[in-house]
Amino acid sequence: MEDRERQNMEEIKSRLDRKDRRPRKKNRGMEEEESSPRVFFRVFFLGILGLLLVAALLLGGLMAKEYYRKSTDEGEMVTITIDKGDDIREIADKLVEAGVIRYHLPF
Repeated sequence: MEDRERQNMEEIKSRLDRKDRRPRKKNRGMEEEESSPRVFFRVFFLGILGLLLVAALLLGGLMAKEYYRKSTDEGEMVTITIDKGDDIREIADKLVEAGVIRYHLPF
């Protein structure tokens, strides 16, 4: 009985890594990981998340570039009539029509 226990203990010790004393997996090859659906979905999800992040950064950069672009016709005097009761969207539309601002969304 002691021989069998000693043999089992030696087998367990041989499976342990020397650095961190974690049991070694019997199959450390890539076959098990590649066939795992969890790994596939994790990689797929991270890939989609990365693509969305890149797209958001590109779109934000383009919007910022357009928003902070300098106007070529600075210095013209424009008169706009704002009626009592006009809401912000109507005022922004009037400013866009007069060429004071390019877009009514940031306003």
